[in-house]
Amino acid sequence: KVITAYAHSRGASTIGNITYARTLPAATVGLVNAFDIWFDEKSFTGNNVPSDCSLNSRTAAIGKKWEEKVDFITRLNGGKGPKGYMVVNSICPFDSSSHGATFEIVEMAVASYMIVKNAHSYLWMFFANGKECGVGAYYDDRAGAAWPQYHLEHGVADGPFAVTGGVYRRSFAKALALVNPQPG
Repeated sequence: KVITAYAHSRGASTIGNITYARTLPAATVGLVNAFDIWFDEKSFTGNNVPSDCSLNSRTAAIGKKWEEKVDFITRLNGGKGPKGYMVVNSICPFDSSSHGATFEIVEMAVASYMIVKNAHSYLWMFFANGKECGVGAYYDDRAGAAWPQYHLEHGVADGPFAVTGGVYRRSFAKALALVNPQPG
């Protein structure tokens, strides 16, 4: 909070790379609220590098973990969500032979983002192959052409999400987000 106050006094903002801790929700709220933007590196797909190309990876949020994280995000700031939210998603390498798995992971990442999106939310997907930048990942420009989800014009949300039969649904002016967070 001290660093953020200092930044604000100089016309700047802060961003914190904070891991959502299911077992420490109060501490996580305190950290998230101490910054202007929450950089959520694990997001919903996990942060494995290289990506394991599976929604069932040990670092991904699926099932009850997904539901708890959505609840946590949407309850921040009295139900307004984070002040600023940068959602990062580890996706299969662009040239992966598991194109079907990549499609599922991209769809899950985008739909999950749309479920929790507020006016100050941003989505970033990287194709994690671990080859470039040491153990880091990279964004492949070919991805923008290959995945129409990068160019989704969803418009304004019609309201918050609703849950029916375990499926999360949120309507936008030009899109519909549906997520069944249960594995399988």
